[in-house]
Amino acid sequence: MILLWLWAFVAGCQRDTFTAEGIRWKPYEEAIAEGKETGKPVLILFVSRGCPSCEQLEETLKDPEITRLLNEEFLPVRIEAERNPELTLHFRVFGFPTMWFYRRGDLLGPVVGY
Repeated sequence: MILLWLWAFVAGCQRDTFTAEGIRWKPYEEAIAEGKETGKPVLILFVSRGCPSCEQLEETLKDPEITRLLNEEFLPVRIEAERNPELTLHFRVFGFPTMWFYRRGDLLGPVVGY
């Protein structure tokens, strides 16, 4: 999990401004439920429109190896702050991009920035 984060940072927001191709983004509720059932970790990525760092992260996430890793090892969720302010405030996200990890009821994070 941390390896993915490090890979993304060394290598270097729902369709509006953030469109990393190939990543199978899931709705938040669906990913949390599936994560509880399967034990697979959930990666929750918060992004914002007009965020230069989010755009840089988007380019990194297009890397085929990172896309493969995210799709195989995580249940990836992408939250655009402007479209989901309640969830953004719930996670106390004030900087973008921000990543949280959820596994078996435990939240790990946040990892802020790119």
